[in-house]
Amino acid sequence: MPARVTPEVSYLCARDGAQMPYRSAAKHIGELCGIPTLSHMCVRRQTIGVGQDIEDREVEAGWLAATHTSRSADRLGLAIDSTVVTGNAFEETTKIEVVAGRIIRDGHCGRRFACVTLRRSLTSMLVAAALKKSGWHAGTEVDVVNDGAQGMRSLVTDVVPHVATPMLDWFHLAVKLHAVKTSLFASTFEPAPAILQRCRRFWAKIRDALWRGRAALGIELTRTLEASLAEAAPLMKPFYASTTMTAVGATLRLRAFLENNASILVDYAKATQQGRRISTAPAESVMNHVVNRRMSKRQQMRWSVRGAHLLLQTRVSLLDGCLLGHFKLHFPHFRFPEFSTGA
Repeated sequence: MPARVTPEVSYLCARDGAQMPYRSAAKHIGELCGIPTLSHMCVRRQTIGVGQDIEDREVEAGWLAATHTSRSADRLGLAIDSTVVTGNAFEETTKIEVVAGRIIRDGHCGRRFACVTLRRSLTSMLVAAALKKSGWHAGTEVDVVNDGAQGMRSLVTDVVPHVATPMLDWFHLAVKLHAVKTSLFASTFEPAPAILQRCRRFWAKIRDALWRGRAALGIELTRTLEASLAEAAPLMKPFYASTTMTAVGATLRLRAFLENNASILVDYAKATQQGRRISTAPAESVMNHVVNRRMSKRQQMRWSVRGAHLLLQTRVSLLDGCLLGHFKLHFPHFRFPEFSTGA
């Protein structure tokens, strides 16, 4: 038998290895199946081996992505984001970049995708495969939402001929607005100075201008707010002087962000009415659920590029509910309680 492992045990290794540290998975499977000698390296080999098979299938789907199917969609949304995981001592870099995202169709979140940016062509093929399985064809318009980071949008435009007007993610814009608001609206038992109260109303005007897509007006108002706060801070009492200077720094960062992304700032009120996604919240959710929960936050490890990439393929397949189907396709006599009850 290849690798001396049955398909059922291989499935358990891939399933648990995609959810928990390999040592914990080996202990769990060993107790479940009565295999006390099962090692964490065996679980790792099975997990990344399944990931390699899944990637090969996804790349094939990506090459054939332009074909028209009965489930084809006229419009799809795609939220995409990136993060880094820690590389091991044998890698050329200590930080490995990971791209993840999710497809949105008819207002509902669909297929996920996640991969290490090994090669740009491979990443584009995996994105194309996720789009294909969500109903994309050569005539489908794809609405891409990202946080303004360079290179994320081009990963999609490399494989998609029809892309909607670029749009800056409102979530990241709102975070920077909130950073200004937190210090600007700070209060104590003493009443706020009159100039600070006027600046608070000014902040609301900036928010409204940006919501309506008036980038030039928003930048000019932000510049005015920054100058007004910097001039008034030395004349205030210590508490308000401190919070005002913090607000000046946050306003400076907001203005720089707006100037760098003014070309993709849109009318968010109108975009919402048109049914467009204005936030990368689905991508943030995927990043947290797929990547951080297994590889960064709770289970910190140092990864090889190949190991991280193939683990992500297995984990995405598991979360999308496709892992059992993958085993059934490759092993016609595959028998497992989860599959039997779902049949």
